[in-house]
Amino acid sequence: MPSKNTINEERDLLLIKVTSTAKSIGASKDKPRTMIGKASVRADYLDEIQSVSWSVSNGYLRNDELGMLHKYIIGKWYDSGLREDMQKQGFIIEHLNGDKMDCQISNLYFLHQDENTAKGQTLDRAFSSNAPQEVALRIYKDVTTGAFQITFTFNFPLPVCQLPDLKTPIQDVRLLYGSDIDYRLVIADAKLILLEWELSKRIPISRLHHRDIKKEFVTIMTGVPPNLLDYGTITTPDGKTYYNSDSPTCAMQSIPFEPGWK
Repeated sequence: MPSKNTINEERDLLLIKVTSTAKSIGASKDKPRTMIGKASVRADYLDEIQSVSWSVSNGYLRNDELGMLHKYIIGKWYDSGLREDMQKQGFIIEHLNGDKMDCQISNLYFLHQDENTAKGQTLDRAFSSNAPQEVALRIYKDVTTGAFQITFTFNFPLPVCQLPDLKTPIQDVRLLYGSDIDYRLVIADAKLILLEWELSKRIPISRLHHRDIKKEFVTIMTGVPPNLLDYGTITTPDGKTYYNSDSPTCAMQSIPFEPGWK
């Protein structure tokens, strides 16, 4: 039986559209809510995900036959022995960015129930805020290397030099952690970055536990032609990409991690 959901495939990512009337997500029969779930896919289970219908249960995507989507995805990427051992020790599968609908494997890992609860009251609240964040930070787990990465970029105030037509540079920062590091230290670093920025507008690089760092510089363009104002980024004919600070949607929510970095 074909899925009742609209499911679109984009490279190794599935976007699953679900319309729900569940009260747990703030919906009702009169005001249904449409949500988009994400899932990492491989050829060996792509057809299975697409052949069933998904609904929202307590904020999670689930199917009667396959169960919770995040548990299904973890089961395809991690050894069953590890999963059983984690469960016996009180660990659960957690969403690194706090978004229960995001079941990309880079967003899933194991965390003790108590730590997950604490993270939900602190870091996840910053992740889920709809307001633009001064520092847009995310945590990722690269399953191909076993390494964690913290990525962040700046929105307001921009740490840049002012020029008449361009502001440059702005930094996108990626921090690499060893595959043997305790996830709790990565969480602690993420909290420290946000707290230190809130208190002193500084990033405490020397106090973090990463083993490598990469910085990227993006040129900020102002005075953009009216027909381009809605675009957050603009690529010129010579191939250069500019960050459009005049765009009403230019504030970044996150930047991706770098797959394969180790």
